[in-house]
Amino acid sequence: MSISVIILAAGQGTRMKSSTPKVLHAISGKAMLFYAIDVAKAISDDITIVLSHQAQRIEEIISSEYEGIKIAIQDLANFPGTGGAIRGIVPKYAKTVILNGDMPLVTDEAVASLVGGESKINMSVIELKDSSGYGRVVIEEGKVLKIVEEKDCSDEQKKIPFVNAGVYCVDSDLLMNYIPKLTNHNAQKEYYLTDIIQMGVEDNHAITPIFVQESEFKGVNSKLDLAIAEEIMQDKIKFNLMKQGVSMRLPKTIFIDSRASFEGECILENGVSILGKSTLKNAHIKSNSVIEDSTIINSDIGPMARVRPQSLVEDTHIGNFVEVKKSTLKGVKAGHLSY
Repeated sequence: MSISVIILAAGQGTRMKSSTPKVLHAISGKAMLFYAIDVAKAISDDITIVLSHQAQRIEEIISSEYEGIKIAIQDLANFPGTGGAIRGIVPKYAKTVILNGDMPLVTDEAVASLVGGESKINMSVIELKDSSGYGRVVIEEGKVLKIVEEKDCSDEQKKIPFVNAGVYCVDSDLLMNYIPKLTNHNAQKEYYLTDIIQMGVEDNHAITPIFVQESEFKGVNSKLDLAIAEEIMQDKIKFNLMKQGVSMRLPKTIFIDSRASFEGECILENGVSILGKSTLKNAHIKSNSVIEDSTIINSDIGPMARVRPQSLVEDTHIGNFVEVKKSTLKGVKAGHLSY
């Protein structure tokens, strides 16, 4: 694992209109930042997360789930912006991948394509049917020449469909050389990571565009974005589970936590919710039932039943409207009772 990873997660996320830090908002049961961490851990043992807003709260939650993650606190007062976030970080390895903590849909495969790029700077690029509102990536002969903000685009440049997806793989020495040279001579008075692209071009370094899917690099900046990202994540979770043999009736009506696991032949009827780190083995969950952080083995639940956390249900029938809480049921037929 000769790759270093930096995850940018210092933003305040004001558009979320929430007291919860943006990167801690859950998608399919897991904080969106954790998806970026999981992708990072698949390729690296040198991971640094850049924090600022509610840093202590986020750091405590990270440390409760992961080991070996380094935390850097961005000096927003003096070095705001994505470029300022990286100041002072020294990668361990020759290549550094830069991810965003608010991109929960990025996959291992997409990051691998960046790592496999041939240049000292490889940047993710999305081709959009309508690129209005975005800075354009100018590409000639398969190499990036520059990024032009929309307000600075000529009429011809506004026709360019290529936009920056915001994830990079950069030669670490080059990154450490360029970051101290960034300036804040712009309207926002921020230090922009994107300025390293122009520096690279001026130094005659080839910059390779790695084309990625918009659905995998979608950023979450609002509650609307959060809902859209969760729909995409749910579709991925259910698609993979059905390929593995889980049967679902009207899958669009079913919610499955990303941490849930399934074994054997399982059936989920319409309106079912599987929450937390639930485990189902040869289970039939009938319509509009809820399973929370529990284990269901060789049993059928519902319809309209609820199994609350820390329950074990094995070789058992749970009938309609039954609620089970923190119980172990083996060989039980509970058609009309609560435990």
